[in-house]
Amino acid sequence: MLSLILQTQKLGAAGSAGNCTGETDMKRTATLVLAGILAFGAAMPGLAAEGPETPQAGDLNGDGQVSAADAAVVLRAASGALSLDNDAVVAADVTGSLSVNQTDATAILLRASGLLNDFSDLVGKLNGALLGEQFAERFSYLGTIITETAYRSDQVSVTSNIIRRDDSICYVMDIYLRDITSFRTAFSSGEYRGKRETVLQMAEDNEAIVAINGDFYSYRGNGPVVRNGVWYLEDVDDRMDICVLYRDGRLVTYDKGVTLEQIQAGGEAYQSWAFGPRLLDDEGQAMTEFHCNKTILTTNPRAAVGYYSPGHYCFVLVDGRQGSYSKGMTMEQLSQFFYDLGCTAAYNLDGGQTAVMASKRGLVNQPYDGGRTTSDILYIGEPLPGEVAE
Repeated sequence: MLSLILQTQKLGAAGSAGNCTGETDMKRTATLVLAGILAFGAAMPGLAAEGPETPQAGDLNGDGQVSAADAAVVLRAASGALSLDNDAVVAADVTGSLSVNQTDATAILLRASGLLNDFSDLVGKLNGALLGEQFAERFSYLGTIITETAYRSDQVSVTSNIIRRDDSICYVMDIYLRDITSFRTAFSSGEYRGKRETVLQMAEDNEAIVAINGDFYSYRGNGPVVRNGVWYLEDVDDRMDICVLYRDGRLVTYDKGVTLEQIQAGGEAYQSWAFGPRLLDDEGQAMTEFHCNKTILTTNPRAAVGYYSPGHYCFVLVDGRQGSYSKGMTMEQLSQFFYDLGCTAAYNLDGGQTAVMASKRGLVNQPYDGGRTTSDILYIGEPLPGEVAE
């Protein structure tokens, strides 16, 4: 066979220098070679290819397609109900995590439904410090998608929900982040203790996906004040519960009396707020007693932040003082609300007329008496270039 191929190469060289007859001879010989190869391969199939074909990623049943049926196979394997051979394991591990799990099934479903162009689009997206492989279905892999109720990119997922509860209208932003730098804060007028501005103005200036008012830090002389990883004030107000978002994504609420040393021992602080009170105890249970002035325990408009796990948060805004439209919540009702949402920690921010939520579409809620200017916001945005956490 090798001899036949070599002869063809010699004839081809001669034909290229000769006339039309040489070209015809070359074509005839090439045809004979092709026929010989096919016959040789049919007679010795073990030599027809160098090795077995690489399994198609996501195709577990071998039908040449990636479908929900393949995802079902992966789910069974992930649960231990089915054993896969080596080739099937390679095909099932579409996320490249060197294991077969529920996230692989989710990725296969995304691909089958047209929400993922290629499994390679997941590379580098599922190994972040916050969510890892969790909640892959919450994000968009086809570019940024913005609707009336949701924002989806490959880094940020925000879903807006409106809930009627306790004779009040509650706006709940369900937030998933792959990188902690997407959870940002901003000062009014762009500087520490700058001239007060509206929440909407600060949201627009910082291209916020969604924003909520902060703790009105400029109204007090104590803190601590940590914003976007920068310490502005280390004095801790021992009269208030303190909330700290650490760089590893944990949001921790501390009882009043916590010290600066205790806060810093908890990790690298990325954001902090001093207003309160905390709304869930250390076990994530609803509370009935709070560390705050009794005057703010009654029914009022509310702004608060909730925490589920690193990378999963929520902003809550409760309209109030507006008759049958929305009464507002007591602190005890707000605590129970966060517990029912499934949060493990939650913290009350400045409320009343200050309680305002805004998004890229404008004001989200209907602020009491039109709202008022304030000193700071919490907001969600895309990670800034050069600040993406490893």
